[in-house]
Amino acid sequence: RQALRDMLETVPDTMELGLMAYGHREKGNCSDIETLVAPAANTKAAIVQAVQNMRFLGKTPLSAAVQQAAAELRHTEDKATVILITDGEETCNADPCALGTELKQSGVDFTAHVVGLGLTRQEGERVACLAHNTGGRYFAADDAARLSQALNAAMQATRAALPEPEPEPALPSATLDAPEGAGAGVIIEIGGTGPDAPGDYVTII
Repeated sequence: RQALRDMLETVPDTMELGLMAYGHREKGNCSDIETLVAPAANTKAAIVQAVQNMRFLGKTPLSAAVQQAAAELRHTEDKATVILITDGEETCNADPCALGTELKQSGVDFTAHVVGLGLTRQEGERVACLAHNTGGRYFAADDAARLSQALNAAMQATRAALPEPEPEPALPSATLDAPEGAGAGVIIEIGGTGPDAPGDYVTII
């Protein structure tokens, strides 16, 4: 929870973020997948609150969760990135490697980064393929400090892949020449026109 809070502090409010959880409500239920915060801008506080209230007690349907997240992000229409955090292997008879290949082939631009917490090397390899098959990265962590580093690295990789915002178009310069003998003030009416229409007035000195 603290590692996630630390990572979110580095993310601008304008970045669209969501949160999905799996295996947090029921034991033994591979359908226990829930979107806790829908992807949108200004969701960091909601994500922190949702994570604070989460429990971790069920199965690990990580493949189904990533597939559902990709669908919610409309990955076949727009660029989409998922950061998966897991402390275990897939336990619901699914193949993360095959899913990674399927999502990469069906999406316009889909990437999954995987953070494995406390996994052995062999366990890590069995979930890392989900990231590698989508062009993403796998990050291993075995304690709180390394988890924080892994989450920050995953978010940096996500932000680095985002397109640069288009610059604001430059407005053409203009000059106003006051009539001879007139003062230096120009009044511009913005809004309604006519003697009976209200308007906002800006005085340019």
